[in-house]
Parts: sequence; structure tokens; C-alpha cells
Amino acid sequence: MSILKLPARIVLFGDSITQQSFSQELNGWGVQLANLYLRKADIINRGFSGYSSRWALTMLPQILAEWTSDSPALLTIFFGANDAALPNEGRAQHVPLDEYGDNIRKMVDIVRSTFPKCAIIVLAPPPLHEQRFGETCRSWGTVLTRTEAHSAQYTARCVEVANSLQVPCIDLGSLMRAARDDWWEYLSDGLHLTSEGNTFVFSAIKQCIEKFYPQLSADALPLHYPHFADIDNNDHEKMLKQVN
Repeated sequence: MSILKLPARIVLFGDSITQQSFSQELNGWGVQLANLYLRKADIINRGFSGYSSRWALTMLPQILAEWTSDSPALLTIFFGANDAALPNEGRAQHVPLDEYGDNIRKMVDIVRSTFPKCAIIVLAPPPLHEQRFGETCRSWGTVLTRTEAHSAQYTARCVEVANSLQVPCIDLGSLMRAARDDWWEYLSDGLHLTSEGNTFVFSAIKQCIEKFYPQLSADALPLHYPHFADIDNNDHEKMLKQVN
């Protein structure tokens, strides 16, 4: 019996903004990708709330080992929001700027060496709204652990590293600010995404795929198993057992 080819895999690797991308309540960007790629690709969430690029770099080889030699078609790398925590107030998550840039570079190198055919998209962190995030920190009973200016350095470094590696990079910091004057409405607590923010990220990823990896766009990928209208009921067993 022949085995039908499995659908492509798209792996989302990141921190809480990636973990929460599967939130139905927030119409998460990962949920929207899953809907776009129904029967075309499996969207796999490997988001880890609170994690920095330092911890992610340690984990990445183990994450990639989940697929052995069967390469994902696309992997997104989305870290930096936690690395940008202030060195004193947010020291548990803080990663120095130079180390952060090196970590993003090493992640790309690891993916490329493990799965040379895997497409990569790097997402630079969205802008931080300091006032709204400060209110969130106070509600948690903590001091302000991030500032707008400090976080912007991490977004800029992420873009710089991705460009140097010739990897498509979605600069959410610049894109969100350019999209509307009240860009902070994309952020629920000054850091994480609202439903509208999730749609913004989804649209940016969709456009990035269509521009840099058109062969992986939803329109370009084959349907997993034939469309029901194409199945010959008199010969359905042969059609449904054929190699895709």
C-alpha cells in the first residue's frame, strides 16, 4: 500500500506572542494561519511564554529533532520582547543586546544547517507602549520592567541581524507605527497583541510568504487528499491510496 504524502509543516517558534497565537478568543495569528492553510499545511505552535532568546537557543536543537529528517517547510523565529526586559528590574529575562543579536544569528544558522530546505522568517518584536505596560506592571504589583526606548533597540538589532543573514524579516516595530497613529491599539497590555494586533501580524506573515516564498503560499500548496468533487466513486480506493 502506498503512503499519501503528509501536508507541509509550518512551525511557529517564539515566546508568549507566539504561544498566544493559538488563542481563539484573541483570533490569534496562528489560528488565522491554520485556517488559511486548511488541508494545505499543519501549523505547529512552539511558543513558550516568558522565554528569552538565550533559553530558546538552548532548546532549538531539541525542537528541531521532533521532525528528524522530515524538514518543516517554514519556521518563524519570534523572540526579543523578553530579552528587552531591563537589566535590573527584569533581570530574570533580560539578555544583553549584543548577545540577543548573536542568539538570533545562531538560531538561523542552526535551522539552516539542520534543514537546508526549510524557509525562515524572522519577526522583530512589536513596539512597546510604555504607559499601558506600566499600568499592567502596577496591576501585577511590580515595577516597570521594560521601556519603549530600550525595547526599540532590540527590534532594530533583530532587523539588522536578519538583513545581514539575508533572511526575510517582518519589522513589526516600524510596520505598526506606520500603519496608524494610535498603534498601541494593536497591544492589549502594551506588550501582547489584541485581536486587531493578531490580524495585523497574520497579514504581515501572509504577505511575507507570498513575496519571498511564493511556493509556500496557501494558493500554491496542493490540497491534502483530493477534493471531494474530484473523487470517482467507482474508483475511490485507488484515488485515496495513491501517492500524492
